[in-house]
Amino acid sequence: MSTFSWNSFYTYETCQSPVVDQLCILLGFTRLDERSYKGLMGYVVRAPALRLKIPPRFPIIFIPRREARAEDVTALRDLMGVLNMVSYFALVIDLRDTPPPNPQQALAHLLRQATHDFIVLDGHALRRLLAARDHSRELVEIILSQVDLTVVSPYVTSGPVPANMFFGREAELKTIVRTVRDTNFAIVGGRKIGKTSILARVLHLLQEIPEYHPFYLDCQAVHSYEDFFETVETMWRLELPARTPEAFRRVITDLPTRYPLRTIVMLFDEIDGLLAYDIERGESLFRVFRALSQELALRFVFCGDKVLNNALHNPRLAFFNFCNRMVLSYLRPEEARRVVTDPMHEMGVVLDEDGDLAAQIIDYAACHPNMVQYLCQKLIERINQRRERLIRRNDVESVGRSTEYAEYFAEVLWGSTTSLERLITLWLLERNHLTLGETAHTLDTAGLAVPLEHLEEAFESLTLYSILRREGPQYTFAAPAIARVLRRGTDVYGSAASYLEELRASYGVKQ
Repeated sequence: MSTFSWNSFYTYETCQSPVVDQLCILLGFTRLDERSYKGLMGYVVRAPALRLKIPPRFPIIFIPRREARAEDVTALRDLMGVLNMVSYFALVIDLRDTPPPNPQQALAHLLRQATHDFIVLDGHALRRLLAARDHSRELVEIILSQVDLTVVSPYVTSGPVPANMFFGREAELKTIVRTVRDTNFAIVGGRKIGKTSILARVLHLLQEIPEYHPFYLDCQAVHSYEDFFETVETMWRLELPARTPEAFRRVITDLPTRYPLRTIVMLFDEIDGLLAYDIERGESLFRVFRALSQELALRFVFCGDKVLNNALHNPRLAFFNFCNRMVLSYLRPEEARRVVTDPMHEMGVVLDEDGDLAAQIIDYAACHPNMVQYLCQKLIERINQRRERLIRRNDVESVGRSTEYAEYFAEVLWGSTTSLERLITLWLLERNHLTLGETAHTLDTAGLAVPLEHLEEAFESLTLYSILRREGPQYTFAAPAIARVLRRGTDVYGSAASYLEELRASYGVKQ
């Protein structure tokens, strides 16, 4: 075991750099930069991924004075700016062992008043860290002793999850990375099911393979050709002679000369808006995509929703037989369990042994990746209020059965659904299963002239969103939790009546 003693150095200034070097060796940090400011010295390091919500880059800052002052807090904040830190996290080191006579002047006391997440390591804490058998675990304990669990909780309920919180999807990742040289992919699924996260993971993996050169584009705000070409020029730094599909084609055709012996992979996230716009205009852009894929060592991976899924099934569109369709649904139980247990263990949070609480959590969440993260974050907030690290059965039941959770679950499930799709879902609450014919008969009885193809599309979409599961001619809920949360978070009869009125306004009433 490596040890360090700052007694072997003559001055406080000369011992700072060796302390940082020793921390980097023991904790796997990498030194990136260093700056001094108003007597403070900051060393920027890159840290390996921990399952805590701390930035991958942060500074280690040394405080030279025994008695801290309010000006030191201001200087610390300013130094974060000098170091170009976009986060509020830093390790602040005071090598002295004895606190000042006035507790109000203690560094830890002053920094608790700051909005930044400054973690103080005094001489005792630093020696404990260096002498620990598991240095990373000891650092986590020091961090957790000084901040709320909610500050460092790694659970993510919006946007893509970071790599250290990516669980499961191994089969999908292997399929894409191993075969993308020869085929294109279309990843489809419901809201917050993990499409963006898996695309981000594919991007990272391809960046590490010399045979590929990936280009990534988030198309969530792209709804026209002008939006698309402007985003391409900005994000990919490609100069287009004109903002047209044909000009884009000419520029992309030259890319293989810039990246010889590589397969170029273009990753497009949230493609539905642009695809719908392109279909209305004769598919000028997506026909170019298809032609480029046939002519060059160029492949595409698209992520989308209903529009993309429908285009894959329409033989009149360019997407038909263009991509391998990959549907994302719920995690497997063992994968969902890891989303619960691994970060909890990292934070030192214990699940009460009164039954299998992890199994209960993933049951409430239906193994939906976002629902699992949401439930766990709410549990962290609950125990944080008690200043505990123990989750009990009544915590899980209180959160899992709450109206707030039911409403959030319904919002995620129904985020992109139509009135017809929501009405079908509510009707299914009254029975064990539905068929297409039964639903058509019920609509006819209600006097609604809904075309059969629209009804078929509605059931297809509900299956795509993992709300329903098809078993032969019958459709049932994809998970029992769906029925439970919809009953608890929805005015079933009132909502059904409202959706019926909307459908009457859209389709008219049969005479």
